Amino acid sequence: MTTWYKVWNNLLRVSLFVTTTYVKYWFTCTSPAEAPRNDLQFLKAIHTYPDKEVSQVALTAFSRHLWYLSETLVGLSLFDDSVTFDEKQRMVYSMRNNQGSDEPPKRLPSIHNPPTKALNDFFTTSTTKIFQVPRIGLLFS
Repeated sequence: MTTWYKVWNNLLRVSLFVTTTYVKYWFTCTSPAEAPRNDLQFLKAIHTYPDKEVSQVALTAFSRHLWYLSETLVGLSLFDDSVTFDEKQRMVYSMRNNQGSDEPPKRLPSIHNPPTKALNDFFTTSTTKIFQVPRIGLLFS
């Protein structure tokens, strides 16, 4: 293959990923409350993307973006209107019953097999710390 063909082919592969997968999540990432659900859905989309080479590169790059997501901040999804009531009930159940650490890690560990995960899988007793953030507790008074 000639060099220009390789470049053109790679550009096409990236363009297909961006237009069929990435753009949707880029335009829906503006709300902090929606970020945990949005990012989990994006991870699932990357994981199931048919071009595995592009998928792996996207997964590596996106994993660096997840620095903000922690056992505590995943609790923001309780304020996401697009999360169903049943799912919120599962999140609260997990928040009460899945033991977190006294000093939760600054970020969630690597997420293995994202297609099998739901938001409640990331909730622990440490998630309750979200209510200690100033003024959030007032919303529930």
